[in-house]
Amino acid sequence: MRIRRGLLMGSLIVSGACTATDGTIEIEGEQAAIEGCRSSRPDGWDGVDILLDRKRALRLFRDSLGSDTVVLVGFFEDPSSNAGILVGDCAVGEIKEQDWFSEGVQHLEGEATLDCIDPLKVSGHVTFAHCH
Repeated sequence: MRIRRGLLMGSLIVSGACTATDGTIEIEGEQAAIEGCRSSRPDGWDGVDILLDRKRALRLFRDSLGSDTVVLVGFFEDPSSNAGILVGDCAVGEIKEQDWFSEGVQHLEGEATLDCIDPLKVSGHVTFAHCH
């Protein structure tokens, strides 16, 4: 099932980054530095925000059936604008809950491989843990 691409609304606060984030991400052929991660649950999304250089972020979502499979990717050029682009169902991987909590937010871990083409070319692989 393909999801229609469009504007993705949501709040993205760049704080609480975890220390266990690794991988490589390219956006439109340019390497993006991975700076951390956070759970997007406090903002009402079931996923993880991968924090990038220049205050950009990728939001990785679980599928609509509630499994641990990552299928949707959102991109925020300017997180303070509260708007992003739904890049599409172009990632495979998993998001798992950990047994840790910080300020009431459960830590998340997992990995994702991205191969997105339209409307934005995003590729790479990322692993993350203790995102809260």
